[in-house]
Amino acid sequence: MATYRLLPREGTCTFQRIMSGRKWVGRVVQHADGDWLGIIDKESVRRPTAMLAFDDIVATHLGYESGAQLRAQNARVRQVKRIYDKATDAVYSEVLHGNFKPLDVVVKGRPVGLEMALRGAIRDLKRK
Repeated sequence: MATYRLLPREGTCTFQRIMSGRKWVGRVVQHADGDWLGIIDKESVRRPTAMLAFDDIVATHLGYESGAQLRAQNARVRQVKRIYDKATDAVYSEVLHGNFKPLDVVVKGRPVGLEMALRGAIRDLKRK
């Protein structure tokens, strides 16, 4: 999943670029009446501020009805990731303390315990 971001104006540009990773995918421009227009491909939205135009055009492009719906989905995903990260840290901690029982957990033929311990180790190495 790529992260969309809005780059500020550069030099004499009259618009702000919408980037997906390193790829330029759209723009946000100010209309003559003061509203902002967000454009990605052939989709466009018109909002009173640049950030609202950016949020809503990215949400529309990704298949959501509004920027608020996209933010709510992202919050749910982050919450699930936090829970999973705590579980991986717990399994890794148990392995470091000599309890190897969590490594034996297998779900649908996959060694889930081992995967969690390895992800916990990788997260621990990244922190250092």
